[in-house]
Amino acid sequence: MPLDNILTTSSTKTLKDCPYKFFLAYCLGIRQDREAEYFRWGHNWHTAMEMLGQGLGVDAAVDAIRANYAVRPDYIDPEAWEAEYWSVACCVIAYAEHYKDDGVQVDATEREFCVPIINPETGRASTKWKLAGKIDKAVTIGGRQLLGEHKTAANDLDPGSDYWRNLRLDSQPSNYIAASRSMGLDLVGVWYDVLRKPAIKPKQIAMKDFASFLTIKKYCGQDFDVDLHRDGNKNIAGVTINGDSAVLETLKTGVTIRETPAMYGARVMQEVSGNPSRYFARYELARTEADLKAAAYELWNVMQSINSMSQSGQWYRNERECLRMGRCEYCNICFNNLDPQHDQLDGYKTVENVHQELALTATTN
Repeated sequence: MPLDNILTTSSTKTLKDCPYKFFLAYCLGIRQDREAEYFRWGHNWHTAMEMLGQGLGVDAAVDAIRANYAVRPDYIDPEAWEAEYWSVACCVIAYAEHYKDDGVQVDATEREFCVPIINPETGRASTKWKLAGKIDKAVTIGGRQLLGEHKTAANDLDPGSDYWRNLRLDSQPSNYIAASRSMGLDLVGVWYDVLRKPAIKPKQIAMKDFASFLTIKKYCGQDFDVDLHRDGNKNIAGVTINGDSAVLETLKTGVTIRETPAMYGARVMQEVSGNPSRYFARYELARTEADLKAAAYELWNVMQSINSMSQSGQWYRNERECLRMGRCEYCNICFNNLDPQHDQLDGYKTVENVHQELALTATTN
């Protein structure tokens, strides 16, 4: 099936954010040539969740993440790259330990689908568009089969927080539940499995903690191999930790080091494992036939909007989205009034598969 005849949750959400952004990303296939950290982090988290759901174990999941970080892009600092790996890996380890006896039955993982988009008024399928997606998990809890959704968030995950109220408005689970019926699944609701991504970053170690570390060779509850190097005056000239050179920092009253990536990982592990209610949350939401119908109308209306703007060649911009969540990746194009089809677009590339979250091997139903 032609890629431009497929809609996904990502593409429809992009359309709702800003139609011109949809045009750039999904009609022209324009993407930034540098992958964002949040995208890599989320991708690796989902990879680990898939492997754990398949019963492959935490060691295999961590090995898969390490393989994904085997080659570092030139534009990323080596220390930051390693720290990112340790952050993901340690969260996976903490997650597996926290939920090791959760009793959740995993019925299916990473099931792709590609189904017709149905007119909710007539029941007839669109002759042009189909909806494609990937079901993270189908799980059985208490005899009920549910759509499992893995998410990472920066939000407060308290049960009364707005994060969960906002998810109640999300049409994706309703569309996925409707699509799953063609796959022989009988999903009655959605089960969210959410990680609050740690906000802590690598830091300088306090001098007193550094002195203690050199003595006990333990940091945040984990053991390290430490080699101390001194110059001719017996001053500390370098520190090697687990084979990696630590960054030495000179202060007015002495020297200390910055955390190595592995030490940072130990602190992430201690923080997440020690505060599971802050970082892990699961929440179940029912989905009724009325919810599925409302989602079907929304999807049909989005599709009609795309058809209308595609026919006119006029894709309006939503200027309120440019700086709402940081800086939109297409600001350089819009702010400089560049013609994306004729001007040189520095910092961007063109991709063939605009739905990179999918393998597009699903059976068309």
